[in-house]
Amino acid sequence: MLCLSEKMDDKSLEILMKLSLINRFPKEFATWERRRKDITKRFQGIRTERQKEMRTTLARDLEDIKVELREAVIVEVLKAFR
Repeated sequence: MLCLSEKMDDKSLEILMKLSLINRFPKEFATWERRRKDITKRFQGIRTERQKEMRTTLARDLEDIKVELREAVIVEVLKAFR
């Protein structure tokens, strides 16, 4: 069993895996690579979905702000002519 430090950064881990472990532990490397790709794909899907939700929310909120601003401007203009 291979044990790695949790403090190792992603780039260092990738270098270690590709340069050393692929030859010494091919089965473990293949398992790690498959899991890494699955996790990355899932994360990208989640991130894309959240970005889409945020864009929708921001667009809706922007419209609400525009309506509120128009109403505030109208109220202030009408006050000026009273």
